[in-house]
Amino acid sequence: MDFTHKQLYEQAPSGQFTLGDIRIMAREMEKLEAGDMYFEIGVQGGRSLWIARQLAKEGVLVGGVDLYTPDPHIPDTFFIEGDSREVYKTWDKGKIKLLFIDGDHTYEGVKADAEGWFDHVSSPGAILFHDFRSDLPGICHAVSEFCHKKGGYWEFYTTFSWLKPEDRVNDSWMAVLWK
Repeated sequence: MDFTHKQLYEQAPSGQFTLGDIRIMAREMEKLEAGDMYFEIGVQGGRSLWIARQLAKEGVLVGGVDLYTPDPHIPDTFFIEGDSREVYKTWDKGKIKLLFIDGDHTYEGVKADAEGWFDHVSSPGAILFHDFRSDLPGICHAVSEFCHKKGGYWEFYTTFSWLKPEDRVNDSWMAVLWK
């Protein structure tokens, strides 16, 4: 299916994923080729996973893990029910080109996911951290600390100069680390 970003925003399952988030994800999804993998930590209702599937080129693997959410049954995706902090220990599905972290929203949870999954992300590759915003200081602290520790190139939502003015109507709350 071919959707504009606005159509994706309007037609996706309900959830907390903004038009700005879609544009950031789309920019990273565009870099993926057949055989590459997008993997999501924290699927919940499936909004961002559904959007990722729509943005993915043919042959891109799309999957996710969630502790409490039942399989969202999104065509052409795979779903693992479990704790992301345990799943990474036995991960055998290959390198992840684009990892989206949106699971446990505590400092400890974000830090554990970032550190545990980092070696499963290919280089070059990227990690998207959702909900990087001032009312969730644990996420901001964990992401900032992790990005500084790992180096590489990273941006937080306030510095995405390439976002269009209309994207800021419903702000994106994302940070990106490129490996």
